Amino acid sequence: MSDFECAPLRAIEQVFPAASKSGCMFHMGQSLFRKWRRAGMEAFYADPLVGELSRKTFRNILALALIPIEEVRHAFQLVVQHAPNGLQAFLAYFAQNYIGLTRRQQEEGANAFLPENHVQPPQDLSTEFGFSSLFVFYVFI
Repeated sequence: MSDFECAPLRAIEQVFPAASKSGCMFHMGQSLFRKWRRAGMEAFYADPLVGELSRKTFRNILALALIPIEEVRHAFQLVVQHAPNGLQAFLAYFAQNYIGLTRRQQEEGANAFLPENHVQPPQDLSTEFGFSSLFVFYVFI
């Protein structure tokens, strides 16, 4: 169990490469919020509409830890679809450090996380995943 400090995680990975890693959701949230602030995302809070969408996006990112791992990448794409413009650098950081980038995302960088770059999500998400799989995701959107 880790608190998402980079140096200890890298050291443990080098010394114990076969060890499984898990982290505390509270500390993950703190780590992401620190990155959120360093990236200047707090500036979005002043606008009532964009601020609320930004906060929902952040909560949805945290909720990804609660869904089955095989559905995380697609659920992340749905989060990107609903995110306001301006969060691309943070979304790219999250994808690179917590999910892993696809080849297209590596080539396009932060521009890969513009909402226009993704296929529109299905109207009925329950047909895509089944309702029970995305219950937490529905709660936060």
